[in-house]
Amino acid sequence: NDSKPTDYIRYSNMRNINIPRPLSIPEPFSYANQTKIISESWSKITSHFKKKTKSQTYKISRIHIRKLKNSDSLFEMNYKNFSIDGNPEDEIFIKSKYIASADIATCFPSIYSHSISWALIGKSKAKKESGLTHKNKWFNQIDIYTRNLKFGETNGVLIGPHSSNLISEIILCSIDYELVKKKYKFYRNVDDYTCFTNSFEEAERFFIDLSEI
Repeated sequence: NDSKPTDYIRYSNMRNINIPRPLSIPEPFSYANQTKIISESWSKITSHFKKKTKSQTYKISRIHIRKLKNSDSLFEMNYKNFSIDGNPEDEIFIKSKYIASADIATCFPSIYSHSISWALIGKSKAKKESGLTHKNKWFNQIDIYTRNLKFGETNGVLIGPHSSNLISEIILCSIDYELVKKKYKFYRNVDDYTCFTNSFEEAERFFIDLSEI
């Protein structure tokens, strides 16, 4: 059944750097609707990840959405599994002179919900297939039910639910894809980027391209 936009519970959690992180608990039925459409669209979502990462010579995103054995969690926030994911940093590092570090400011709160469908099927196609006549298409449904967690707002996804990390990966993997096409050597921990370059000018270009993409 369609759900209506709902509010959510807000609370703060103190981080290890003594700065509070605002967290959210979604309304249970709205969250169930969002996870249901994610589950029903899972094969399409994994196809998206495969398309956006198959050109990578190493795993750029150090967070990987995967089924964990003996766990109800979608992933762990440990960034790496060295035995499976490899450790590309050392090889890239020894061939570079500069390290450019950047993070996307207020990443989750700044995500525009319509950019989910843009990332999944392309911006031009998503714009053509938007509106009420296309509301039942899977990519629009993910957008709708993600918005419903936040009172129907298009700006930002909730910090806290595992589904938000999946939503961010859908978008950030598309950003990675564009940066790979520009031949940058980098890796990403959620929204933290580390790029290895051979010149100061290349590092500056990375910041500009990351911002624009």
